[in-house]
Amino acid sequence: MYIENIKLKSKRMQINVLSERLKYRNDLLVQGLSNIQIETKHSFEKKINEKIYNFEDCDCFCGYRNDILLADRDWFGLYYPIVICKECGLIRANPRLDFLSYKEFYDNEYRKLYGEGDVEKNILWEQKVAQGQGVFDYIIPKLPSNIKVVYEIGCNMGSTLSVFKTENFEVAGVDFGSENIEYGRRISGIDDLFVGGIPELLKKKSEKSADLVILNHVFEHLLDLEKELLDIRSLLRPGGYLFISVPGTFWWIKNICKDNILGLLQNAHTFQFSLASLSYVLNCAGFEMVSGDETIRAIFRMDQKFRKRGSPPKNEYSRIIRYFKQEEAKYAFRLAVLNGIKNLLRKIKMYNYCKQLKEKMANLHNLF
Repeated sequence: MYIENIKLKSKRMQINVLSERLKYRNDLLVQGLSNIQIETKHSFEKKINEKIYNFEDCDCFCGYRNDILLADRDWFGLYYPIVICKECGLIRANPRLDFLSYKEFYDNEYRKLYGEGDVEKNILWEQKVAQGQGVFDYIIPKLPSNIKVVYEIGCNMGSTLSVFKTENFEVAGVDFGSENIEYGRRISGIDDLFVGGIPELLKKKSEKSADLVILNHVFEHLLDLEKELLDIRSLLRPGGYLFISVPGTFWWIKNICKDNILGLLQNAHTFQFSLASLSYVLNCAGFEMVSGDETIRAIFRMDQKFRKRGSPPKNEYSRIIRYFKQEEAKYAFRLAVLNGIKNLLRKIKMYNYCKQLKEKMANLHNLF
């Protein structure tokens, strides 16, 4: 199998894994996926095995090659080797899909695999607009009043930009999902929504530079952080602002994944960030943090001071690996307790009764 060959090659640089449950198995059955997600997953795996989708090796942003393997599967049970750099604490997928493979993945499988294929477009639009309002409400009070031109990279359907447009901002956005861009143009009335990436916005920039660039849950999907940030600098006026939201490693595992590390692991994410590791990357590209939290939501201002890559955040690797091990231990303990309770219920012949009672309570909850 193609994946097994990739795994053999990757062992040269990776030396550890957190726990057995985070190891890839091609016979793994993942519970809770919809029929659309299962079908999409099989389509994705078929393309990998037929070498339509291909993997590439990549070094860490800091330039070092001193990694530890954390896991090599994701939430969906897909092959997804994720490593942490012992020098800077940055987490990345390695090996990962190459650019052309990711480009096709985003246009064909991404939205369906991640649940959007199960939601009607008009309902999804309303949900995304509500999320976009949250982005607007977070950003605008923290920025000066002269912000007028807003670009978004990875704009989905342009729902966030529609909120800014309603407030009389000039907007433009790009996304690799052609179907979503087409829908967004129709429903939002925004003409400047383009299929593609930053190069499409660079064409637009010839008319006006951006005061603000938005990457809302996009930065963790990029392949070449240095190049993308240099291109973003080209989009911005001097002193312009960059808003980045990504799944913050510490906050996301605790609050969204309910202490289950697997919830953070998604094959579409090429990087995972803490606020410290994100700030390190942005500082190296000449961006100064204005505001930020471990959620992560952060605003950066374009500056002319560039941090040296050889000065990564101190002890970030130790902080993250300690947290991961702690969360895995907590998960293993909860699982052991749960299995102990199940075994006890089976022993006293109450397991089926309790299972049926749980299902009835869930059905009752759904009525309200």
